[in-house]
Parts: sequence; C-alpha cells; structure tokens
Amino acid sequence: MRKSFIMLFALLLSFVTACSDQSVWHGKDRGGSEKSKPDPMLSFKAATSIEGMLKEGPGKYAEEIEPTGYTPTLPDSVRAKLRTFSPKLNASEAYNRLIYLLAQDYQPIAKKIDQYDSRIPLSSQRKSAPKSVIKSPVHVNIALVIDASSVQQKKVNSEQTRFDTIKQKIKEAIHDVLNSGTNGLEYSISIHTYGGKVDKDTSFIKIAGAAPGQSDDSMQELTSALDGVKLGGASKLSDALSQVQIEFNQKNSPNDVNQVFVVSSSLDAIDDQALTKTKELLYSEGQAQVSTLSYDSKDNKLKEKLDDIAFAGLGESREVDKDSGFNFKDQSTGIGDDFGLFETNDLYSYTWAEIMKNRKRNQLLKLDPKFNFEYEILTAAAEELKISQSEKDLLLQKITNRRDRLKDYLQGKLETLIPEK
Repeated sequence: MRKSFIMLFALLLSFVTACSDQSVWHGKDRGGSEKSKPDPMLSFKAATSIEGMLKEGPGKYAEEIEPTGYTPTLPDSVRAKLRTFSPKLNASEAYNRLIYLLAQDYQPIAKKIDQYDSRIPLSSQRKSAPKSVIKSPVHVNIALVIDASSVQQKKVNSEQTRFDTIKQKIKEAIHDVLNSGTNGLEYSISIHTYGGKVDKDTSFIKIAGAAPGQSDDSMQELTSALDGVKLGGASKLSDALSQVQIEFNQKNSPNDVNQVFVVSSSLDAIDDQALTKTKELLYSEGQAQVSTLSYDSKDNKLKEKLDDIAFAGLGESREVDKDSGFNFKDQSTGIGDDFGLFETNDLYSYTWAEIMKNRKRNQLLKLDPKFNFEYEILTAAAEELKISQSEKDLLLQKITNRRDRLKDYLQGKLETLIPEK
C-alpha cells in the first residue's frame, strides 16, 4: 500500500512539473503573467560588409529623427534609451546597439541606383533638331492629373471638401502664372482626373490673362471640367496617364515643353502600372516630364510612391499642405532651372540633347545617399554615452569608417550613372 502511494505521488508530481514547463514554453510564469522577452538590441550584430550595411536599416528610431540644421537633434525616446547603456560597454558593443537603433534605410536609394535608366530621353524630332530650332514663343503644355478618389470627399472645414480646396489652389496657381508674366512663353493646360465615378478630360486650353472687367473664358472652361467630377470610382492613375500620352504625342515639336503634374492625396487609385506609364511618357514622342504633388497627406507610403513616379518621370516630388500653393510656374518649364533658360538668350545655345542630359545629371545629384545624415546622428548619440573615453574614441572611429565606406560605394555608383556635361 505504501509503495503504491509513493508511485501515485511521483506520477502526480511529474504531471505538475510538465504543466509548469509547458507554461514557461508558452512564455508565461507560474502566476500566468507574460514573461518579458529579451531585448533584440542586445544580441544584434552590425554588418561588416557594404551589402549588409545597405540592408540592415532602418533602425528602431531612425524615422523619429528629422534634419534640424547641421547636427540632428536626438528625440527624448532615443536619449532615454541611451541612458540605459552600461558605462562598461566596449566600442564594438556600443556600435552594434547604435546601429540597431539609428541606422538609416538605404534600400530606396540602392533600388533607384540599380534600376536607373541611363538613356537620355529624346524624341525623334528633338534628336534631329539643330540648336537654332528652339525659338520664341516656347509652348509650355501642362497636363494636370488629379486624384478624384473618395478620399477627396473629406471635409477640411464646415463648407469645403478636400477636392474643393484642390480646385481653388489650381485656379490660384494658374493666375500666378499669368500675373507674374509669361516672358515669351505660351501656356496651355489640360485637366485629367482618375479614381472618380465620372473622370474629366479636357483638351489643351491655351490660357491668357483676361482684360480688366472681362471674364476669362479659358479659366471658366477649366473650372467647369473640375466641377463636373464625381468623386469615388474605379479608374486608375495609369488610365489617365495613357490618355495624357496620346495628347502629348501630338505636341512634339522642339518648341514644346511638356509637363505632367500628378496631384494625389491617397494610394487608392495609384496602381502598379502608373510607374510603367510614367517611363513611357518620358521616352515617348511627346517626351513629357512627370512631377508629383502629395496634397494634405501624412501617408509615408504615398510619399514614397509619388517620389518613385517623379524620379522615373525626371520630375520633382513635393508635399503640399492646406496652407501652401501648388506653384506650377517654378516647375513647369522643366528646363529653365537647369540653364536659366527663358531668362536669357542662352535658350538658343543648347540642343535638346544637352538640355535633357543636364536634367538627368541634376536629378542624380539631388539624390541624398543619407550617409552624412546617419554619421551626424550616430556621432551625436555616441557623445551621449557614459563609456570610457578610450572606448568612445574607438566607437567614433567605427562610425567614421562606416560613413566613409558607404560614401565611397554609393557615390561611386552614382558617378558611373551621371552623364558627363
């Protein structure tokens, strides 16, 4: 009997032990509460190869740090984390932790470099045009491609929707173009929408300032097209860009400067084919550059998508809020910023091949490889640590070496793509 009791007790004890082990396996202690997981920062090892450095970002706090002058300001969340670092850390341990927290995301620029189309966009007419063929007046043809998806129904105040404010800003931007003087340029504008139930397309309308006391018929036509849009539908951005391409292929003389402005507030109607269509527009007979305006949106994914479209279209990407204007004039000529064209007689000294080559060069030079910004962040964080001065000196050297290696690699790749003047 005693022997049977001992065996029963042993069996019961083994069952309780198994249950206890199982609770630990599922991350619970004996009281049923969640066990704390180890901080992944403590086991992270920073990459030593360039390929690894390009892939290990973004760090946990990288997106919280914004440029504020030459030296980035570390947010309180980062400072609080740095205060948890042991003063006994050596340089390698501190370096691994800083990279885990603060490494920049190099994937977007690496992708742009790898997928970069180094061809110089040049239509057949422009390719064969002599220098002297560009004469005044130059025709600046602007296609506005506007997001008419349901997100534009959002009220911005008691009386206006987001789409109402977009229409108002378009009219103000057009008036700014006319009132600031055209300087020998002739502007024509067409309206296209996407993502709406009834998308509106107008042919190019030549705009000119109305005499005092007279109505501006061109503005009325553009406004009427916008007022007829019914928001929320299934059409995509690529559909609108296809229609724009058909229009621009009829405007391909050396005196035509063709520009597209995509105004968007959401990803809803931006399909994957939009990027392909953008490239087709740039290399088509119409040779239109595509710029993008992100309006009243804090969506980082939208910004990234519009940045990619503008980069593929050799244009500019800007964010516009409710308090700022669209300002088409600064971007609309496309070639003016590169040479001061339309301001001097230099207009007649360049071929389109030279103009577009310089445009591509400037686009690449504007890319921010981020290594200097990351260097400033890591250096500022290193200075906050309470580790020994000898280890801190070694840590700063590691950060400098990282910056130099990334700089040599990324700038070397860019220089192989940048056309020579």
